[in-house]
Amino acid sequence: MVDAELRVDAQRPALAHIAHVLDATTIGFIRFDEAGVILDCNQTVASMAGLAVSELLGRNFDDGAWRTVHHDGSLFPFSDLLDAKGRSWATARAEVIMGLDTGVGARRWLSVAIFPVTEAERHDVIATFADVTDKLLRERLLEIVSEVNRFAMESTDEHEALQHLCDVLVAPGRHALAWIGTAGEGGCGVDIVAAAGATAYLHEGGLADCASEGWSPIAMTLRTGGAQVIHDVQRENLFTRWRERARRFGFESVATIPFSPGGRRAVLAIFDRHVFAFDDHTSSMLEVIAREVEFSIEHMRSIAHLAASLDGTLAALSSITEIRDPYTAGHQNRVGDLGAAICDALGLDGAMTRLIRQAGEVHDVGKTVIPIEILTRPGVLSALEIEMVKTHCVRGAEILTQACLPWPLAEVAHAHHERLDGSGYPRALVGEEIILPARIIAVADVVEAMVHRRPYREGLGLEAALGAVRGGAGTRFDPDVVEACLRVFDRGFRFDAP
Repeated sequence: MVDAELRVDAQRPALAHIAHVLDATTIGFIRFDEAGVILDCNQTVASMAGLAVSELLGRNFDDGAWRTVHHDGSLFPFSDLLDAKGRSWATARAEVIMGLDTGVGARRWLSVAIFPVTEAERHDVIATFADVTDKLLRERLLEIVSEVNRFAMESTDEHEALQHLCDVLVAPGRHALAWIGTAGEGGCGVDIVAAAGATAYLHEGGLADCASEGWSPIAMTLRTGGAQVIHDVQRENLFTRWRERARRFGFESVATIPFSPGGRRAVLAIFDRHVFAFDDHTSSMLEVIAREVEFSIEHMRSIAHLAASLDGTLAALSSITEIRDPYTAGHQNRVGDLGAAICDALGLDGAMTRLIRQAGEVHDVGKTVIPIEILTRPGVLSALEIEMVKTHCVRGAEILTQACLPWPLAEVAHAHHERLDGSGYPRALVGEEIILPARIIAVADVVEAMVHRRPYREGLGLEAALGAVRGGAGTRFDPDVVEACLRVFDRGFRFDAP
């Protein structure tokens, strides 16, 4: 240390002539020798380290008086600051982000620039340090909000959304542990519904966050419904057993946020390995994130409720159809099954496949207004009766529209007898004037109808049915849909027995 002090004294004039300028700026300056010993510095950087200038001089960057880390929390040694990478000496670098832990207060994030200095065969570096903590923390919080919102709005599974929230909070460079728990039976204990990070803490010796056992931030949040922030676990008046378990796992600060996913009384608990990790802005943003996830789960439940209502409406329509004409009901269900299989072969997404299946299950609902004696007559129909049967497309669309069912159910009912060449009915649509779901159901409808017995004839068999749509590909039927239909049967699809 004596040698280092002598060298420091010898180098001290290097920045002294502008000391009055350097000490007045918000930028920290340090001059290091090639071993990382501090030769000179200004008051700003000394304040960042929580020391006096005299206490910094002669210290080594890696001497343990502070802890420097990368963005992901890994150690940041002096060699990384130089970024020599096999070169003879350091190269100029701008905006290297470094975390600084001094053991007092929150971790500070510094933007570091390096400038090599060579004088009389000596290799030193001058480093500048700018505090970018507030900017970096806000950017990270906005990243978390964006990641959580994007996933939550796309997800259809409540547990996946909760687990993703925990995963995002413990991504590299963020927090050590995040978990969500609900109050246990009788208000005692916590049931964990999602967790990520250092989850061994939750299981070693059982979860010691019982809501009826002493004072812990988790217990207080569950009891009062208010957020709790513990800036320094070891210095707070906490439930002793809870504090000791936190110490064993290296947790220094905790934030607990009241959480009500799906109306359940719960807590979002976030643990960090550094003191003062949760300032007011961070805590507020974490509460905003929790509210966003709650909203997304309510959205999921609303969508699920609407889907259940739709299923109920379709089931009611199918029941009405079946009571009046069992043949039509069975035909619709089989067309829905084949339509969904064709969707899979075309690579359509699950939501569209579900809608096309549903459209198939009610595409002939308009036949409920056609006299039953016409629908079930075994003989040949008159021209007038045929025109009457054709009206089922329009009547079906009217029924499904009045029921406020989602697109494309009503349009499929309206257009499933249209043909690409304009020879179909009721509107003689041509080509892509016919929506894809209707083109899919058109093929499925013809194949099912030809395979199975009709009131006026026996079934014609699968080969005849596939031959009919193959022969009409590109003229009457969408060729891509026909090809997908053929692949479906090649892969083993078969109709359920009528």
